[in-house]
Amino acid sequence: MKNKILTICIILFTLTIGGCIVAEPHQEKKMDEVKESLSNKKWQLQQLGNSRRLVTNKAYIKFQDNGKVLGFSGCNRFQGKAKFNSKMLSIGPLGSTRKACPDVMAFEAKVLKMLRETNRYSIKNNQLELYNGKVRLGVFR
Repeated sequence: MKNKILTICIILFTLTIGGCIVAEPHQEKKMDEVKESLSNKKWQLQQLGNSRRLVTNKAYIKFQDNGKVLGFSGCNRFQGKAKFNSKMLSIGPLGSTRKACPDVMAFEAKVLKMLRETNRYSIKNNQLELYNGKVRLGVFR
């Protein structure tokens, strides 16, 4: 009985220790590059969804090194958390101010929905594209 318990303890200990893998230097460098490409830049919204129509509103998003995100959604300022790696991006929960802008509220709701639904991103030619799966939600520059 003691041998079975000892064997189970050794297996559990081995699995626990085996799960603690240290990131290799090239992985850390890659994450630094990801953070640098996304962070501390004001990304101005250009397109919402797959629409070819350019956005004239001054909505933007800014990712910070500490995992926080802030921005302007058309009427109100927002802030919250962002988690990202080289492939995925999740934004939220978000908090925002509560000003009323009758002409802009529908647009603002779409911007905030886009941010909540984002699960991946792409940066090419200084352009940030947000996606939910294969569906493009928005384009920033």
